[in-house]
Amino acid sequence: MEGEALYDMIGDAVSETLPAILVSLYAGDLDGLKKLIEAPKADEWGRVAALECFSALAANGEIPMDEAKAFLAHCFETLQPRQNHPVWYGWQGCVALLGLSELEPLAARAFRQGLVDKNVLAFEDFQSDLRASRAAASLADLFEERGIRPVEDALDALAVFEEEDETPAEPAENRLKNVGRNDPCPCGSGKKYKKCCLGKE
Repeated sequence: MEGEALYDMIGDAVSETLPAILVSLYAGDLDGLKKLIEAPKADEWGRVAALECFSALAANGEIPMDEAKAFLAHCFETLQPRQNHPVWYGWQGCVALLGLSELEPLAARAFRQGLVDKNVLAFEDFQSDLRASRAAASLADLFEERGIRPVEDALDALAVFEEEDETPAEPAENRLKNVGRNDPCPCGSGKKYKKCCLGKE
């Protein structure tokens, strides 16, 4: 999906639930998953979710780790855009969560080049996640803890993001709508409105 279409449809579920839904729906079409990750016009958070799905599949052994490592190294050279973008946040997260120390130099370059927003995440955070993954007894359990696991019912998974009925806010009222330019200014200065508060509102 292009632009904001995916976010408009399911909102926060894009970043929160979509990775787990993609894992659940994965039927062996690795090329399709890779195309979504690499598609520059695809929804940015959809691409991040696809990366998280890819890494979860590697953690569960459905994608050989050597193949996962080679693809993520390839992505460093080919992912677009070559600027600060959420897809790079997803990419570094995959490298860290899979404990791929061999790709740490590429991650360092991604941070140095500003591909990952340093206001969101620092290289030290990446290193901390990488160390935690390397120390984990089971990568599959680590992904399970992060909620990136198959779900039984995709619709139920999305239902938690349905907005509760809210009373619409009262429309703002323009208290100056009936004040003419030559009327006395409502502020009480004694000047005409046009010479006093008209330009300040």
